[in-house]
Amino acid sequence: MPRVYVNCCEHLVDFQRMEFRPASNPLKRIDFDSPAGRRIWESLLILECGRCGRVVVEPRCSSGLRCERCGAWVLV
Repeated sequence: MPRVYVNCCEHLVDFQRMEFRPASNPLKRIDFDSPAGRRIWESLLILECGRCGRVVVEPRCSSGLRCERCGAWVLV
């Protein structure tokens, strides 16, 4: 499950359940469609690795990042 830091808080991104979960309290759920979920979405880049197809999630301030699965560079 991808992890992303938003406003100094680490969140788990659950695409199957369409929700974010704070890493510090994974029982708390933030739906993608909720106001808090939309604020988190607006601060993220969601890219697909061209080599292996894995979804890569990072804050918008990133200009390039490596896929955790295959190590390929995913550039914006």
